Amino acid sequence: MSRNRSTPSLWDIDIDQKKVSNYFPKLTSDTNCEICIVGGGITGITLAYILASQGRDVVLLEGEHIGAGATGATSAHLDPLTDLRPSELLDRFGEKESKMILKSNFKAMNFIEALSRNHAPGCEFKKVPGAFIAYNEEDEKKLKKEKEACEKLELDAFLEEQATHPMGIKSKLTLYLHARFHPTKYLFCLAKAARQKGARIFQQSKVREIKEGKAVLENVSAKAQTFVMATHMPFGLHPIIQSRVYPYRSYMILAKLKEEFPDELMWDLQEPYHYLRRVGDDRAKHVLIGGSDHRTGEKTDTFKAYEKLRNYAKARLNVESFEASWSGQFYLSSDGLPYIGKVSPLENIYYATGFEGNGLTFGTLAAQIIGDDILGVSNSASKLYSPGRLNITSSGKRFVGHNITTAKDFILDRFGGDRKSPYDLKVGEGEILFHNGEQVACYKDEQNNVHALSPVCPHAKCHVRWNNSEKSWDCPCHGGRFSATGELLQGPPTEGLKVRDDVIKEEGWEDQPPA
Repeated sequence: MSRNRSTPSLWDIDIDQKKVSNYFPKLTSDTNCEICIVGGGITGITLAYILASQGRDVVLLEGEHIGAGATGATSAHLDPLTDLRPSELLDRFGEKESKMILKSNFKAMNFIEALSRNHAPGCEFKKVPGAFIAYNEEDEKKLKKEKEACEKLELDAFLEEQATHPMGIKSKLTLYLHARFHPTKYLFCLAKAARQKGARIFQQSKVREIKEGKAVLENVSAKAQTFVMATHMPFGLHPIIQSRVYPYRSYMILAKLKEEFPDELMWDLQEPYHYLRRVGDDRAKHVLIGGSDHRTGEKTDTFKAYEKLRNYAKARLNVESFEASWSGQFYLSSDGLPYIGKVSPLENIYYATGFEGNGLTFGTLAAQIIGDDILGVSNSASKLYSPGRLNITSSGKRFVGHNITTAKDFILDRFGGDRKSPYDLKVGEGEILFHNGEQVACYKDEQNNVHALSPVCPHAKCHVRWNNSEKSWDCPCHGGRFSATGELLQGPPTEGLKVRDDVIKEEGWEDQPPA
């Protein structure tokens, strides 16, 4: 299981992690290559396959194991519509660009289908309908608007009004454009195929920085001409990119029903929306239900997110049991599209981030765009997704709103918790407390030991917040996450939280900071 998740995802459970760990070694000596890819998720592995297939000298470095990051935490919906509804896509980009976006996503999905057929026939890829669902009259009106948007985009969509459905659905807009698959089975098979074509893939090989033409690890390095940060969010300081993507958490539960669930992907129109899918043909009664999204670090009692999902499932479905739950992190962009490519033509680093809730489609698209650029092949979609489009005008209210939130987190988040002393914490609890006027992140472990940390994220100096279901310290600014005892879990920081053993004593704890 990934260190990023306190509980394994469905996709983690289904994969023999020992087999995966043994198949790809750790980098133990310095190496040279033409292209160094950092990150072993959908983007990195797909790109390694593309480049190795063309005879390029590729090294891929993954800090944990293949699929340990966002790919292994996804719901594995394959969706050409981005994370925006059709009407939102039209409003934001207009008809011409919206059709170009859809075309690029269809191309990515077709590529996944072809790779599944050729290299991962057991990954359960299947084309299925996708449906927006309405539970009330207000949402029914929204569906009619989406139907009109689909017509403008030349998408076949069937609106079923007064639908009879066990979930209490009143109307349903169905599009026959989508697919589902098993992401970690797919990824492991694709990684093996990339290796067979010559890619050198290393696990447990965490890159600390890219400096002077080298990817620097703890004791070794990989020298390269070109680097690709396929890490979901670039690590280190990259302000042009990082100031325009915003970290969010999404939650998923696995329920077993008393009857089969329809084999389609579903999204309701609530805010935040819920998403549902059948697990597979051999698990037709198992449904994955996701939602309860919020900005990373915004909520501390994240157990409530799972509770909301279970209550939703019990209200809408005939649930026999709940079998798993997990959460994942994704990044919103300023305008709803990811940033794929170089910030400057003079750089030798490619980026791929801001995939929103559509990471598997966009991650594959990112590999196609970056691969084409490295190979000198023209790609009509590259300009659409280029980081060069970064500007406040095009990002509009979304950019301003999110960065006001980030600024507030940076400047004003200096409050403490309900308790006065870390010794008042229960086992397994964490909280921000004050010691002699200074904020301290405190945690009490299973052995009743108190751990004290600086709450300052080493990446951009924002303050972390406690996440009780993951038992982690989460940074709301750029999504850095740390274990309860301060070790780096994920995100752009390159080091953990500073340990504050100097304050582990009974004296000096206060109810609140001095005025």
